[in-house]
Amino acid sequence: MRPILVLMVQPTGSFRLSSLAVRIIGAGAVGMACGYLLQRRGHKPLHVSMRGAPLHELPIAMQGTARARYRPAATTHAFPVDVTLFAVGPHEVAHALATWGQPDGRNLVFCAHPEPQEGAVMVFPQISAEICPMRGLGIVTSGAVEICNESQPHVPDLLLELGFGPVNIVKRAHFAGRALQTAAAYVVLLALSRGEITRDQVSQALLIDIMRLLIEAMSAPEIAAQLPDGCSRAFAELALHIRAPTSPENDVLSQNLEALMAPPQRKLHGHLALYHAPWRRHGSAFEGLAARLINLATSGRSSNELSSRPMCKKGSSMQEVIVIVPLSIRPYVDGQSRVTVEAQTVRGALRAMSAKFAQLNEHLFDSKDEINRFIRIFVNGRPVPLGSRGDESLESGAEVTLVLALAGG
Repeated sequence: MRPILVLMVQPTGSFRLSSLAVRIIGAGAVGMACGYLLQRRGHKPLHVSMRGAPLHELPIAMQGTARARYRPAATTHAFPVDVTLFAVGPHEVAHALATWGQPDGRNLVFCAHPEPQEGAVMVFPQISAEICPMRGLGIVTSGAVEICNESQPHVPDLLLELGFGPVNIVKRAHFAGRALQTAAAYVVLLALSRGEITRDQVSQALLIDIMRLLIEAMSAPEIAAQLPDGCSRAFAELALHIRAPTSPENDVLSQNLEALMAPPQRKLHGHLALYHAPWRRHGSAFEGLAARLINLATSGRSSNELSSRPMCKKGSSMQEVIVIVPLSIRPYVDGQSRVTVEAQTVRGALRAMSAKFAQLNEHLFDSKDEINRFIRIFVNGRPVPLGSRGDESLESGAEVTLVLALAGG
């Protein structure tokens, strides 16, 4: 649920500063969440988008009742800063460090990664952050972090100065277990998104089974992992959030999970890519539901490639299709996650939805009666081109997934 977040600091010898200028590389959800949290704590966050995406003001939905707005400020390579954070994906870290890294700096790597990074202190932040246009940036965090730190005694004080805490120092096997804990959660989310299991099947026991299999498959001298403290409780809470959100805090978490499961699921695939090779070497001996879900998640194929059904079908007859409804607009469809309608095109399916649920129309269509530009549409996991008028034909039984387009950089 967390992309890699690397923090580089200038070795000044003292970090007892009243306010730090913090350069944040990455304008995705975690980068923006860190910027907002640092600003609240009196620091000056400055953002750089790795993809050149423009920075926009975001509404903030934080756990409980906190509501605010965050206007990210941009920076350049030349602007002097005290700290540089890298909130980028695993495949972008090397390039980001080569471009923006301070050569005399010391590194903190915030990530769910099972292996140590040379010359860096590993940090696992307790944070969930995702961006959805209609809600904005959803943040749930306790502020706590775990570090795998054996050589840099200043790091706990630095993290506290930045506003993270409590800071717990853990062994390498415990830290590797946190990475596998994240992987187990991602396996379940990917299975849910593909209809391999239902929400009612998600349980603490299933998540622990998946994690234990991953630990066994990953066991090697260079990657020793164990079930970390509090893992069972975290899995129980995750299962509850998936099955039945019951509070404002749960609502933010549940919407974040919904955003993670929405195509193209870049975070899920990026993290689970770490486990493809180990599972192929050792996972074939395992059986049962947990093993089957890991097989699916580590197949190396996207949702598009796994779908064997054609997206379009010639013909003019009405077809019975299923519309997958995002969490944020389910209140307008009586709380349903899946709605069956009859239609022969994508646009027809959305029209049929509006006919059944009158309040839905303004969320699906704009003032010119075109499909709302904030909605991304997938048919059997395959994206409908942006700007489409919705004329694509549908086959009987097709699944039309609506996604309130995710932002990020």
